[in-house]
Amino acid sequence: MYVVGSGRAEGAYIDIADRGKTKEIIFQKGITKIEGFGGYEIDENGEIVYYWANLKKVVFPEGITEIGTIDESSFERVFDSCPNLEEVIFPEGLKTIGGYAFQNCWKLNHITLPESLEAIGTYAFEACHLKEIHIPENVHTIEQGAFLGNDFKEVVIPDGITEIGTVVFASCTNLEKVTIPDSVTSIGYRAFAWDEKLQEITIPESVTSLGFETFVSCGLKEIILPSNLKDIGVSGTFADNRELEKVVLNGDAPEWKSLSEGIEMYGGGDVIGDCGPFDYCSENLKIYVPKNAKGYDVEPWTKYEIVYGEEYATGDINQDGKINMKDARTALKAAVGSEALSDEQKKLGDVDADGKVGMKDARMILKYAVGSIEEF
Repeated sequence: MYVVGSGRAEGAYIDIADRGKTKEIIFQKGITKIEGFGGYEIDENGEIVYYWANLKKVVFPEGITEIGTIDESSFERVFDSCPNLEEVIFPEGLKTIGGYAFQNCWKLNHITLPESLEAIGTYAFEACHLKEIHIPENVHTIEQGAFLGNDFKEVVIPDGITEIGTVVFASCTNLEKVTIPDSVTSIGYRAFAWDEKLQEITIPESVTSLGFETFVSCGLKEIILPSNLKDIGVSGTFADNRELEKVVLNGDAPEWKSLSEGIEMYGGGDVIGDCGPFDYCSENLKIYVPKNAKGYDVEPWTKYEIVYGEEYATGDINQDGKINMKDARTALKAAVGSEALSDEQKKLGDVDADGKVGMKDARMILKYAVGSIEEF
């Protein structure tokens, strides 16, 4: 065990000569910021030597507000590549977990982030194989790749986040459910790429922009895109969703750019190539658009089957041609504020014609779905 004293008032820089043997670090009170670097080096025999090879536990005391730095250009990697790190205890009062702070800590499967946390840095928890994650409501910044390559099944993005950045949740191969708040306006480059178990997601009406290959190679089966969407990114935004059969676009065609128009590349991984937003999806894919929608008569839209002006019955919120339990659940979620509806969905869901989708609408749709009423 290694005990780090209060040292300088502004913080402590970790530089332990025999840190390769250290199994546990405890920081004493009085420290407000932790600096230093982890990682590894290659010895003269070409072998990897981890700086923190045996570290299993780190305990941070109350009073610490920063672990590393949020600055993307910094090379600080305080506990990067600790192959045996299993437990980290964060205190309330912590505000920042900096870039690369716990990257490649493969055995760090469980953490509890304090409610005081405000910012999570670049690749902070990449490849930690976290089994679950709760992101505190005070977090307003999640930098590039912060949770890339983890194992959690569900993530709730806190209200106040405006952008879901580059590869933030990419390669989370067990991710099944994502909750995106109405504060989000853009979802970036490969943000959810290669999340193969992600079969459904609700993109709120607040989102106006999607990035390059945002949802490439996921397991999506259908998707309803917001009526406010103006930019559907550069090349294959939803490409290689092999079971994707239904897309609903509630407005005119959003702007699309080809790779030939230029893109600044991030995040690694193979590029599928210059393709449309829905290439390599199901051969049965249909894209439903409003009756008078514009912009779908040019590339890349002409390569898809576009269905114009589909008329949906009142109550058919999900616009699948039938009124069932799924519509009732969507109405209930809208009534309690856990799901945002497009303007068209609001019209379809307002079965009692009071100007909103409420609990009464959800009950009436449910009764219709189970056959206890025949009309609204």
